[in-house]
Amino acid sequence: MRVESKIVLEEFLTRIPEFELDRAKPPKLTAGQLGGMGSVPVVFEPGERLSQEPPSDGVRAWLEHAMA
Repeated sequence: MRVESKIVLEEFLTRIPEFELDRAKPPKLTAGQLGGMGSVPVVFEPGERLSQEPPSDGVRAWLEHAMA
């Protein structure tokens, strides 16, 4: 899990170097043996898409889950 988290953070910071926490939406914690952050709402200025290809099924499923 640590490797995946590191990769996600590195990719996020590469693509969205300037962001701030959304103060209107506090982070949600998840409890249990693998507790952590369930969500961390951020605000940023959208830029140009890195790829014109549609998102893969895995990315689309993750986005749908994240928006729920």
